[in-house]
Amino acid sequence: METKEFTSSQKESMFIQAVEKLGFSVTASAKGGGWGFSLEAAMNQSKHSESKETQQSHSKHSYFCSTKFSYIPLASCHFPTDQLQLSKAALQELKCIEDLSGQPEDPDKLPLLRRRTEAFFHRFGSHANQGPLHLGGIYWWKAISEGFQSEQLAEVKQQAAEALDIYIRGSYSGFGVNVAAGVDVSDSHSKTASQRTTFQNLQTKVQLSVAQTGGPPEANGLSQWKAGLVANNQTWCVIDRGIQLVPVWDIILTSHRSDFKDPHQVANCLKDSYTALTGLTAQIQEGEELLSVEKEARLFLEDVKSWEVSDPEEQLKKLINFMQRLSEKIKSYNTWTNICLTDRGLNPKNCP
Repeated sequence: METKEFTSSQKESMFIQAVEKLGFSVTASAKGGGWGFSLEAAMNQSKHSESKETQQSHSKHSYFCSTKFSYIPLASCHFPTDQLQLSKAALQELKCIEDLSGQPEDPDKLPLLRRRTEAFFHRFGSHANQGPLHLGGIYWWKAISEGFQSEQLAEVKQQAAEALDIYIRGSYSGFGVNVAAGVDVSDSHSKTASQRTTFQNLQTKVQLSVAQTGGPPEANGLSQWKAGLVANNQTWCVIDRGIQLVPVWDIILTSHRSDFKDPHQVANCLKDSYTALTGLTAQIQEGEELLSVEKEARLFLEDVKSWEVSDPEEQLKKLINFMQRLSEKIKSYNTWTNICLTDRGLNPKNCP
């Protein structure tokens, strides 16, 4: 169960769209780690309208939303690097970029390449997700209040939280609850008279609603929806995508070398444009080398599963040495983090 609060309907809408398109893990990591260009671009595009909205509502908060959502994962999968391939449309656009990069030197060539690759990132994204992809459904509960003064925000948050808790309890019990200002939303909880009076003076309603991602759309209530979700895998959606991302330039060198005249030139063009557009450092990983390292990591993990805890210190040294050897080969800890640390064989039950 996750909880999020929003003070504008635009931020709420952006978050829900990001979760449904990218998954909660990527969404939660996006601002700090810059996972992929598409999400960052979407956030940047909204800055102007957000700034305008903030100026207009400087004297008052006109919107507050508290939403809770329950993930129900029922299956998961992971894609090895060599199984990731680009779509025909993406390949066609990259071939156009390759033709442009191969033209004679021209003062306008670099800006044009930047615009073309930026358009590519906006349309197709800069990274593909290896997973782990989680399939299932998400059930959302929302409490929304509008039209209150900024100094009332704390009371509105408390009122919305209490109303939402009652509403969720009602969902689990099989019935809904309608809550409006002036109604004692505390149910059996004891609250002081002054708090109830404050809520009544807010003169704002708490609008309660539910939404579903995946599951049978005709279901009436949480229990029926969850039963339908479990019973029919045709209703499942991708509800989380993990944070194991592979850049498009690495996919080119791993799976699409024969599709380009000079795959390294295309890969470098995309990498350099990504760095210029986002300010994030990017590296190219040779396709064969990356696959070799991933294979070595998986073989090592199979060996770890047979270990018995006879000499914990020595086994720990083996883990550290292997981690260092992997990182030296590809100049990063990505394989160790994305493959080794996510493997169930490397947990306290199986290794020191």
